Amino acid sequence: MLSFDELAREFPEQIWIEISEEDEENALPNEQDYSNDTARLNAYLNCLCLNLLLAWFQEEEEEIQPLPFPKRNELPSVWEFVNGVAIDFGKARFVIISSDGIDTDEFIIPGEWIDIPSWRGNYYLAVQVNCEDGWLRVLGYATHKQIKNEADYDEVNRSYLLEREDLVEDLNIIFVMQDLDENELENNVETLDNLPTLSSTEVTDLVENLSHNSIYLPRLEVEDFTKFKALLGNAVWRQQLYQVRIGNINWKPELNSDKIPIVSSLEYDNKTKFKLVDNLPELKPVSQNKNSNYSIELSDRNKDYNIQTNLPFYMALIIVNIVSGFTTISGAVEILSRYLGWYFGASIQALLFLLTSGFTLKHARWSKWMAIGSFSIISIYTSIFAYYDNLLAETRKKDALNRAISAHQNLVNEVFIQ
Repeated sequence: MLSFDELAREFPEQIWIEISEEDEENALPNEQDYSNDTARLNAYLNCLCLNLLLAWFQEEEEEIQPLPFPKRNELPSVWEFVNGVAIDFGKARFVIISSDGIDTDEFIIPGEWIDIPSWRGNYYLAVQVNCEDGWLRVLGYATHKQIKNEADYDEVNRSYLLEREDLVEDLNIIFVMQDLDENELENNVETLDNLPTLSSTEVTDLVENLSHNSIYLPRLEVEDFTKFKALLGNAVWRQQLYQVRIGNINWKPELNSDKIPIVSSLEYDNKTKFKLVDNLPELKPVSQNKNSNYSIELSDRNKDYNIQTNLPFYMALIIVNIVSGFTTISGAVEILSRYLGWYFGASIQALLFLLTSGFTLKHARWSKWMAIGSFSIISIYTSIFAYYDNLLAETRKKDALNRAISAHQNLVNEVFIQ
């Protein structure tokens, strides 16, 4: 078996990069970020290639900052579904398609990276990763126009196939051509038709049908592949489907048939409940993520103002009855335990407790009047507190709604609007 140096000398036109243990550790995905092992392996290979090639591009031209596409925090929502990542380098986009396979006779490019207009690259790099021996190499590149016009399309795997012999091995040719011809970038891409605009019903159906993490390759499950490409090309819809698949949210859409769906009801880890306004015209759809980098808390926390305001009164009333001998301690505890949740019915329950479980026989001759007095006092207080509780509840709902709208718009602006 040839060593790394021997391989590099055997194929001098290709880019060869050694993989260190640190590189491998940095590329390891968080298990909870993906729904299955297939997606985790895909994420590992792509992240490994991205990190190493970003460094290579930076060394090639220090004045130009290479940038990953999509952004780092959006990459898991891509790698959950499809192989590939891109690097924007100056005005050019390099799409990296990695493989850990031994057979390198064909360059297989997922259709999404060719046919989604916003994903389209100028150059497509075929990268072979050998984790066992610790190296990767760039076998060569092809242009978007070349793939679109010369590659065979595999309907089953929904990918473009190009023979390895059709690839250009030396990446330096790209930079030479750009220096010689200012129209080089425009000439190497093919014009694409716009993808169909999906209705809210179509988006909902796709999310529901593909939300099960038992589906390892959702891109192959949709009968009309153009719809899946339209969904994946929309960062918001893709993020929603991704979050549902990894179990961060349970999506319960409330749709208007002619509008883009907004997640209107979410359960987050079965603890925090979210409520968003459905289809607000001034807002764009958004999804939530458990990761603190781009999560939002919109819960209307149900603080029990009833307990805070009424409990002191009931405790005082019970203490008075205990001291006066009208109720036993055990009866008082029972009253207190059943008090939680009382509103208007509290006065009736209190009367029954005072008459049946609380009174001693010693004071039975005037317990009737004490019970009636207690009933009247409790009725007045519970009515007043219930009224103010309702006002507080309405205020809390309005505050929660305002927080939801504000946080929703901020997240759209910061994360999804580019």
